[in-house]
Amino acid sequence: MKEFELKIANEEIQCTVCLKNLQFNEIAALRCGHTFHHECILQKIQNNHKCPVCDEVTRENNIIPRVFLDIREKDDRSLTMEEAALLINEIKGNLSNVEAELELIHLHIEHNSALLRILSHMINICVKALRKPENNNYD
Repeated sequence: MKEFELKIANEEIQCTVCLKNLQFNEIAALRCGHTFHHECILQKIQNNHKCPVCDEVTRENNIIPRVFLDIREKDDRSLTMEEAALLINEIKGNLSNVEAELELIHLHIEHNSALLRILSHMINICVKALRKPENNNYD
């Protein structure tokens, strides 16, 4: 049986003999699976020997006097906790990606700074070479 809220379940599960709502502690069933109040189905079986829903032949000893349904309300807090855990894992993954990208950017900056120092040094050498008097032969 699918999980749903308790109040909705009370509205949806009816005894098909008396048409009253079945409380979870008073559900009886036949082997065919149809559910009723125990007193209602007992009276019907004694008179007719058939399921009132599907007409399957049955006897009193085929009545399952108490059916236990494990229906629980959703625990919004635990769902929220599960969603929060998933969100935390996703954020941790994103953080790891951002940290890796940041490290790569720092490496690019260091590389470009080193290139800039080398180029600056080379420019200084070229400027000094051009300023030397022996290189200025306009003769």
